[in-house]
Amino acid sequence: MTKASVFQNNKMQAVHLPDDVALPKGTKTVEVISVGVARVIAPSDHLWDTFFDAAAVSDDFMEDRNQPEIHA
Repeated sequence: MTKASVFQNNKMQAVHLPDDVALPKGTKTVEVISVGVARVIAPSDHLWDTFFDAAAVSDDFMEDRNQPEIHA
C-alpha cells in the first residue's frame, strides 16, 4: 500500500500523492467521499467511470437470493 504525506496549506489539509498513485494529468477538481475515517478521492469528471467499466455480474447473479420476508 502506498503512503502519502498530509500537510497544512493555508489552513487547509492537503495530501501529497506519490507518482504511483497520482491522479490523471489535467485533473483540476476531485470528489471526496467520507467512509468512516477513510476518504475516497476521485476526479470529478471520472467519478462513475470505474464503476460502470467494472466487470459485469453473471446472468444468474442474485437469482436465488435469500431475503427475509418483511413483517409489518
